[in-house]
Amino acid sequence: MDKFLRPSTTDVDPESADAEDKWIMWHDNSEAFCAAINPDLNPDKLALLCAHVSCKLFKITKSATTYTTAISLLKARFVKQKSEVFARYKLATCKQQSGVTLDAFLDNLKGLASECSFTDCTAAQAEELAIRDSYITGMASNAIRRRLLENLSLDLSPAVKQARALEMAQLHSASYASETNTTVTALIDD
Repeated sequence: MDKFLRPSTTDVDPESADAEDKWIMWHDNSEAFCAAINPDLNPDKLALLCAHVSCKLFKITKSATTYTTAISLLKARFVKQKSEVFARYKLATCKQQSGVTLDAFLDNLKGLASECSFTDCTAAQAEELAIRDSYITGMASNAIRRRLLENLSLDLSPAVKQARALEMAQLHSASYASETNTTVTALIDD
């Protein structure tokens, strides 16, 4: 039975767009394989792991002395911290592309929604999150939106405070630039 679960050697490029998904799938298959091995055999999980990773990935894990440490090193390399704010932005702005069926579009929306960290909440909390999402999606300033999307999670009130501060910084910066240009022009005219 365990020979059918044996994971292939993974050579996932940590920089590829789908690296996290491929690594998670490989890791889950590896865990199923280890669980299927007779525990009386006392398998060396670290040795099994090292035997089923590419040379490039072995370099990441070679300093590990335990299986848990090796998995932690790989996980840190492959699993990136997700931004709930950006995930909800992607969900809110997703449009059906030409040539994509409605079923494929729905599957895409479900995939995007799974990254949004939805939790049980009250109607007031849901309303606040919807306002926050629309606030970020609908704002005219790409620079402010970009800065808000840097947050991993963000409630409405801190989003508004941060956006106001960024807007003021933009206004002050523009004013500073125009005053500097006026001063330079006045010095040249004198």
